[in-house]
Amino acid sequence: MVNEAFFPLIADLRKRGIGVYLATNNERYRTEYLMNTRGLGKLFDQIFASCFVGAKKPEERFYDHVFEHIAQPKLKTLYWDDDEKHIEAATRLGIPSMLYTSFDEFSSTMSI
Repeated sequence: MVNEAFFPLIADLRKRGIGVYLATNNERYRTEYLMNTRGLGKLFDQIFASCFVGAKKPEERFYDHVFEHIAQPKLKTLYWDDDEKHIEAATRLGIPSMLYTSFDEFSSTMSI
């Protein structure tokens, strides 16, 4: 399910010059549906899906791929995920990370 409450917040972050990327373990057809039919392809700067990357979160290869394709160093990135295993892996790789628990917490943190 796509939570459209995120759309204005993500658009605002991008207007402020902050790169916003989506990392997902969805399979190809679900990813294409989200990107093309639900509009996430236009909402995010880039979408990294395991089906296209060739590795899944929390594998190091997945995160390496992401940082090979964005113009942002790990230490200047804030990675959010709702899976603790993904947060732990990203943190071990030097990526500042936060566990997503609620939209209100995310919104409050990212509105700063």
